[in-house]
Amino acid sequence: MKFKEIVKSIRSDTGYDVSIKFIDGVYYSRPNQFEKNEGFIIKIMSLDKENSLYNVVLDVENNAFNNLRNIGNSSIDKFKKFSRIIDDISLEIVSINIGHEEIGNNVKKMRGANWHFLKIELKMKSLGKNQKITNDLKHIIEKINYALMVFFELVNNKSNDEELGLPEGARMAMWVNKYERNPKNRKECIDEFGTDCKICNFSFRSKFGIIGEDFIHVHHLIPVSKMGGEYRINPTKDLIPVCPNCHAMLHRKDPPYTPSELKEIVIKSI
Repeated sequence: MKFKEIVKSIRSDTGYDVSIKFIDGVYYSRPNQFEKNEGFIIKIMSLDKENSLYNVVLDVENNAFNNLRNIGNSSIDKFKKFSRIIDDISLEIVSINIGHEEIGNNVKKMRGANWHFLKIELKMKSLGKNQKITNDLKHIIEKINYALMVFFELVNNKSNDEELGLPEGARMAMWVNKYERNPKNRKECIDEFGTDCKICNFSFRSKFGIIGEDFIHVHHLIPVSKMGGEYRINPTKDLIPVCPNCHAMLHRKDPPYTPSELKEIVIKSI
């Protein structure tokens, strides 16, 4: 099996990088949006090769406390979306353990739980008799990653100045050298422009259905690092929604490409 092909396919479809290893009969995958030892591990074990039945475990790394706390402080809408995606992965939920308490896929209990520990165990039947393990792995990793990103929506960890903030430009000492975000700014931007990419018109909802609903990056037309800590932005003038691929391409140079410059590049490449 060529893990590089799975990684490349996931990156192409979602804009996110993952790593995959196979050790002693277990497939290990890690979303690389998170700093080392501060993220999550997806473990996939074959229970029944003849019937292609897998045991899937989502576990946390040793220093993931801040990220767990971030989940615990999330809005009820994010927990509802997370719950829907978990239900929609075509997996049987064995257990959802938060704070060493079994709570099941219960939104109210999730939100009220003590988020110092997380472990989710699922079982999955193969996508079909003619499907290869490659397709099953891609499906599992991609969907669980989407469920996690409901709470984070992190950008590529090579980007330093895309995140929203209140005040804009307040640095955070966690995750990927990024900036404290202001959800209100993001919401106002999306309310004005929608969730389709303003450069290439890509729609996550059209491509991925329910798991892509409301997913989009928000790009600062003025880099956050140039704003200063007390800069107050206008969400409908200073921000635009863009897909992760276009977001990364905007920051391929410093200062970033303007949306019109990148749009022209996209049109010429077609």
